[in-house]
Amino acid sequence: MKKNSPCFIRKIKQSIPAFWWPSLTVLLLLSACQKKGIDKPASAAEKHNGKVILRELEADPYVSEYFYFMDLGSATNSEKRYFKAKVKDVVSDAFEIIGGPFPIDSLANNWPANIQSGSSGLWLTDFIFLDSVRVQLTGPGAGRRTVSTKKSLLFRPAFVQQAGNGQQVNAYAYIKIPNATGGYLKKEILFFFKKGICVVPSQNNGTRNEDPPQFIDNITNVIPGTSAYDWKTVDNVVSYHSGGTNYTHLFIDYTNWRYFKIKETCSIGAAGNCSNAAIELSPYQSLDKLMQWPTAWR
Repeated sequence: MKKNSPCFIRKIKQSIPAFWWPSLTVLLLLSACQKKGIDKPASAAEKHNGKVILRELEADPYVSEYFYFMDLGSATNSEKRYFKAKVKDVVSDAFEIIGGPFPIDSLANNWPANIQSGSSGLWLTDFIFLDSVRVQLTGPGAGRRTVSTKKSLLFRPAFVQQAGNGQQVNAYAYIKIPNATGGYLKKEILFFFKKGICVVPSQNNGTRNEDPPQFIDNITNVIPGTSAYDWKTVDNVVSYHSGGTNYTHLFIDYTNWRYFKIKETCSIGAAGNCSNAAIELSPYQSLDKLMQWPTAWR
């Protein structure tokens, strides 16, 4: 018996007081007119990440490291913002803001206006438009910087797009993952944080004699021991040199205003090579520990 049929309504009426009958009839008829809802398509904010971190590329990455924290969510360059920061203390993860926030046009007048999101790392890659952006020094001395743009340099971008299925790559990093013999594989990892997966285009043991075909896997399988972290709330990552050939990677979650840290460590053997690679995993900590954030980022 259909819920909006006269027989069904009559049967229900017999079981309730008469003064409820008019209201009941109206409710049943209205419910019969309601159509099944259609899933709302993902918004741009859900698909893509407008807050990104671009590392400035210099001749010697160990001399000084500068990072551009960007808010690219606006459709116009005049409303895009960035500030520039450097690592102040590698032990305490402290950053120092050395400029900004500024409009993106003050960084470069050739910034592509169509780029509103991207992947954090050495290259800022927006797979929607297949543009790559890099801020780099054009010569010796401070203050001379330029923005270069070109088609995506990442390995087989069509494969990466297929893995993301319309979602932006959130970030990428090179992370040393220890193996069972004390060595490591340095993996190039492209993160789809919101999906909990990543693409590994290449990996090697420091001598670059290994470079298997790229593969897709869960982040927790690629970086073991990290299942306690909520990867799907991570927005981006900033990686900085923390001694020797090791890097520290900070994974930032703006929504919950927190970050966690993956730090590479390695004992140096008699031959001067890495003899006991490891990674240290930190608990969640407040983003306030990193720096005095500008209001727009809070």
